[in-house]
Amino acid sequence: LWKDNYELKEHSMRRLFTSMMVIALAVTLGASSLWAESFRFKLHESASVNGTTLKPGTYLVELNDQGEALIYEVLLDGRSMIKGKLLVKTRVEVKPLLRGSVTPMSCLMAADGAIKEIRLNKDVVVFVR
Repeated sequence: LWKDNYELKEHSMRRLFTSMMVIALAVTLGASSLWAESFRFKLHESASVNGTTLKPGTYLVELNDQGEALIYEVLLDGRSMIKGKLLVKTRVEVKPLLRGSVTPMSCLMAADGAIKEIRLNKDVVVFVR
């Protein structure tokens, strides 16, 4: 009887531990997806961000929880795109996109070729100078 009771408790503890690990993993994955939002954008002409010149091409921007944008080059591997080397890290502000006032999925450039903002479907990523 004592052995059966012990095995039952041990089984319950294993299930509890496994459940806690699954919950911890789910919370971690959910939180990291909120902190690191990413999107691709394409430049048709040279532009600059924080003094770094970006040639025409496709780039990946990751927004972190510290108000920063990390811009990576995008490499083509057959038909898939791979995140390449980090090109620039800069401060940004993310603001809601006002419908009707600007065109979504576009870039606003300054006269000197610096990217001022990238407009997404719902947000505007403003580069802080």
